[in-house]
Amino acid sequence: MIKGERHDIPLEHIIEVYSDLLDDIWRRVAYFIGGITLQVLMRSAIRSTAVVYPFIANVTVTVDGVSLHCLKDICRDIPKQEPTKALQNLVTELFGLLASMSGDVIIRELTPMVKGAEEKLKYPGKEGE
Repeated sequence: MIKGERHDIPLEHIIEVYSDLLDDIWRRVAYFIGGITLQVLMRSAIRSTAVVYPFIANVTVTVDGVSLHCLKDICRDIPKQEPTKALQNLVTELFGLLASMSGDVIIRELTPMVKGAEEKLKYPGKEGE
């Protein structure tokens, strides 16, 4: 979902932006469908994404949310484009699952958050200005 080249953006920033995005998504969606259901959907999205990006299988999911903390170490020696593409794919997979459950009702709620994350990746350090 979040597109573009990010060769000059630090891995830590990329992970932080996606972590914040997933936290925001979690808060909103868990309200609609519940944390346990969302946990199941996220694990399914992770499994699908891990087929192409095996390191994403290390992402931790609980009933309270998603932790990308492990990616900081695992992806240190991987080109930054790979974790970025994997995280894009993870969000896309999750959105596909959510859309199959609710049509575009939930997706419409989440789209502004994704656009905000896109801006943070385009212009790191500029958010809030």
